[in-house]
Amino acid sequence: MSFPRTLTAFAVALLCSSLFGAAPAAQADDDPLVPISTTITRHKTQVEDKAQAERDARSLARQVERLKGGISYHRQKTWYYQDRMFVVRTRSNFDDKKQVGVAYLKWMARLWSDRRIKARYAYQHPPHLSQFLCIYSHEHGSGGWSTNTGNGYFGGVQMDLDFMRTYGGFLLRTKGTANNWTYLEQIWVSERAYSSGRGFHPWPRTAAMCGLI
Repeated sequence: MSFPRTLTAFAVALLCSSLFGAAPAAQADDDPLVPISTTITRHKTQVEDKAQAERDARSLARQVERLKGGISYHRQKTWYYQDRMFVVRTRSNFDDKKQVGVAYLKWMARLWSDRRIKARYAYQHPPHLSQFLCIYSHEHGSGGWSTNTGNGYFGGVQMDLDFMRTYGGFLLRTKGTANNWTYLEQIWVSERAYSSGRGFHPWPRTAAMCGLI
């Protein structure tokens, strides 16, 4: 009968297992049977992957900072032009200050860049530019737009202090009298007086010479 023989074989196998331990199901990376070259290659790949991930993170951070800087620049320039045209500033929620995605920041940078370009164009083309240039041609002294003749009138279209306070108060406070303003700043202050209902009457003689009144 084969039963005792089978039992004996089973006992032998059980004894060997207890003495030598079961063979592992899979070899670990630090298994001495794995070739050392394979272990080195795996470690090198892990190091390279980590280094690349760090480079990608730094590159992304730089890109985000550049985009945020661009948005801030375009927004400030837009407001600069709008302030000098005496129009309401374009509203901003400052979303770029928050942690947002690169795609959104790119869109916002394009948006504010377009606004800056449009505001600059409008600022450089006042509604009555040619008319005020004509007034200027008859009003200014030898100093042109920086004229200060000492008679109480300043700049290319000869503004007095009351006129500057009324229509260009923030420029008067921040830059002094009109002879220190750019010619476009002087014209936009004059435009503000015109739009208030005064028209070209603050310059009765020279406006008449230009056929404006």
